[in-house]
Formats: sequence, structure tokens, C-alpha cells
Amino acid sequence: MSSCSTPRSCAAAGRPPHRIVEETDRGYITQGDNNNAPDQVTDEPPVAQAQIAGQALGVGGRVVTIPYTGAVATAVGGVAADARQRVNVLLWRLTDTSGLSATQFSYVLTGVLLVLYGIESFREGSGSRRIDRRHVRADGGRGEAPVSAHAILLLLTAVLVVATTAAMVVPGGAQQYDVVASETESPVLVPPGEETTITHGIANSPVLPMTVFVEGAEGVRVDRHEVGLDRGGTANVSATFDVPDSIGHHRFYVVERRYIAVFPKSVTRALYTQHPWLPVLGIDALVAVPYYLVGRRFLPARPSRRGQPRLRT
Repeated sequence: MSSCSTPRSCAAAGRPPHRIVEETDRGYITQGDNNNAPDQVTDEPPVAQAQIAGQALGVGGRVVTIPYTGAVATAVGGVAADARQRVNVLLWRLTDTSGLSATQFSYVLTGVLLVLYGIESFREGSGSRRIDRRHVRADGGRGEAPVSAHAILLLLTAVLVVATTAAMVVPGGAQQYDVVASETESPVLVPPGEETTITHGIANSPVLPMTVFVEGAEGVRVDRHEVGLDRGGTANVSATFDVPDSIGHHRFYVVERRYIAVFPKSVTRALYTQHPWLPVLGIDALVAVPYYLVGRRFLPARPSRRGQPRLRT
């Protein structure tokens, strides 16, 4: 995975990570480390801000790099894609349906994680009590409770946070629309310098109600910035693109940010106004903290050296 020279360097969605070599009014000019010319010397348009999928972390003017991160991310993505393909083949054989989209598969994966999470939580709770009783009998009351119980509780809490975050982050993001500016009279083309309006559809899974914030990237205006979706609900947002004066291929982006509807809309809106990730962190905390505290309450207490129970701290 190529490194980036400055914190402004990035990995653009849908393309290999390249360095930003120039910033223009239309977007960023990028170039690969092993390329002799920028990507935009061909018909490739400049990279828009909405396409930015990652940004390098810089400390003291130097980029922080983690070896093999790209290889691991590619491997995980390949495994997920292969798993979805296998599931879709099985569904096609059993039900003669087209299968699951990437968004639907993410929800199924989230549900599987949550089910496994609940099963393992129950097994860990009952298993820890059995191990604790055996340990006390073997050592005459002077033994220590298994130190792994708390570590497993933390691991399960982390799994719950990942599953909750994935349910909000995976279905959202930027959706690309391509517009060709031309002076011909073809109805699928837009004259340079004019506007064109499309309908951006939003669909929710039948699992969780969502609050969706919709923003237009540069050159895009939307008529609704906030949409509430029930389980399985749908909504349409009108997006207007300001086509540049130049003839050619232009890209526009409509960005969605999805949040599980556990907070009042006013609270989610206030957090979102400060930063798009604040509602995610708040929802994760609302889910994870009670689980951790309840799980901590039922962990076996550590006996004292004299065999007397010690209060939890």
C-alpha cells in the first residue's frame, strides 16, 4: 500500500491509494508513486472531496505507517466478497432469488455477529461460574478467579461496538452520479453550464430504524437534509447538479450518514452538526457501556488470600 507524503494525501474510493500532487478548483490532482504522470493527464477527472476514503496520519511532518495494512485490508475485503458470493449462490439455488446486495449482506453479517455475541456471553457467564466453583474446591478457597473472564467480556463488548458501527457506516457513504456535458440534443446529456435534477433513493433494512442525513458534495444541492426511516422504509431526495461550463465527463456525489434511531432526533442532529462521527460514538457508548457494566456485575469476584470474598472494584 503506497504511503502518502502529507496528511492531505489520501486513498480515493474505488481506486488505489495515490498521492495528491496538486489542488485545483475542480478537485485534487493525484499521481501514483510508480507513475510518471498524474492520473488526470488522460480523461480521468480530478478527485472530489467526497471521493476521499482515507487520509494519512501525520506526526511531526512524517506519515505514520503500519506495515502490511493494505495486504490485510485487501485480504479481509476479498474474504467478505467471497462469502457474499457463496451466500448468494446458495440463496439462488434454494429460493431462486438474485441474492443479497453488499448492504444487505452487511446487515446479515451484523446479525450473525450479534447472535454469536449473545450465545458466547451466556456461555461465558455460566462457564465462569463453573470454573470458579471447581477452582475454589481444589484450592480450599484460596484460589483466584480466572483472569480471562474480564478479557473475554471486553472482547465481546468490542464485537458489539464493531457490529453496531457497521450497521450505520457500511450502508452510508458517497454515491456517485455521472453526467456528460455536451451541446447535442440527446436527452441523456446535459448542456454545459446548466442544471440537471435526479432522484436519489434511500432504502432501509427491515432490522433497525435509522436517521439519515443527506448532504450534497461540491456542485450538488439536495432538497432534504434529514430523513427518518422506519424498518424497511424508503424515501426519495431530489438532488440538483450544477454542471460546469466545460464539455466533458463530470462526477457528482450525494453523501449519506446513517444513525440508528436510539436518540431523539434533536440530539442526533446536534451531535451531527459538531461532527458526523459523534452520533456513532454516542450510539456505540449507549449500547456498549450498559452491556459491559451488567457483564462486569456478574463476573466472579476474586477471593482474598485468606479465602474471604473480596468486593469488586
